[in-house]
Amino acid sequence: MAKVKYDVSSSDPERATRGVPESPKPGMYLAKIEEATVKFAKGDDGRPDKTREQVEVVLQVQKAAKPSNEKYKGSRLWYYFPTANNTGASSWLFRADAFLQATGFAGKKAKRKGTFDTAKVKNKRIIIVVRAGTNNSGEYRGDIAQVLSYDEDEWKRARKKAAAEPTPSEDEDEDDIDLSDEDSDDEDSEDSDDESNDDEDSDDDEDSDDEGDEKGSDDEDDEALDLDELGEEADDGDDDAIEKLEDLASEADLDPDDFDTWAALATQLGKPKKKSAKKSTAKSKAKSKGGKSKKSKKGDDDDDDFPFD
Repeated sequence: MAKVKYDVSSSDPERATRGVPESPKPGMYLAKIEEATVKFAKGDDGRPDKTREQVEVVLQVQKAAKPSNEKYKGSRLWYYFPTANNTGASSWLFRADAFLQATGFAGKKAKRKGTFDTAKVKNKRIIIVVRAGTNNSGEYRGDIAQVLSYDEDEWKRARKKAAAEPTPSEDEDEDDIDLSDEDSDDEDSEDSDDESNDDEDSDDDEDSDDEGDEKGSDDEDDEALDLDELGEEADDGDDDAIEKLEDLASEADLDPDDFDTWAALATQLGKPKKKSAKKSTAKSKAKSKGGKSKKSKKGDDDDDDFPFD
């Protein structure tokens, strides 16, 4: 019989003996960053590919916005984003941008380039939005769809709003706030190919956009619904959705940086329809007085139309 030397003095005995927390259901959570490590994603041959450098972030759930989700406290989730050395970073660079803004290393206008020390993000608290996903075995696992900076007042408002919502049954809770597209790819597994998964998510989002375009909208409610979907897709990182919202914001004379999320911008964009109606009324009055309304020679035509899909 062999004698084995051990030293578990630095281990948390409570954590070692308690059960593994269930993966969080969809919703908003306050999470603490346990560690951030630079790694290389595996290539097709199963070996680390040095052209695919990425940062692996491990987060632990601290609190839930919805009271019924407090049971997921202690659950761990993983988030990945590419470094500047990643040759395929362009397709999922938004994930790096979101994380660096959430942790304060980058801003929307300033500090758009530079370096950051992974050790300095340890123990930082950020807000995460979880969507439904699956692990490599096809079982349910929560995936991080979005990361946001932590603001105590905003967090309190989010919890107050969530507490006012009716508490769903266990069955309903599984489908609640499902931010995922139907593909639910294993985007953030520890050794997953994030670039490939995000590309697949993007393709699904584009298909969703095409379906919305084919259906069209005959009234203001349908149009608002399309904008809500566009906002959700943009918050999930869909480049086409972001570009469309930026174009709409420009036409409506709105600055995207004034809004915390793309969904908030999309909600505001649902209101310019009234502004357009006022312009039409003004034109009608002008026509009744002088026949045709006048247009500027410099190209005021652009102000007459809001390019809603």
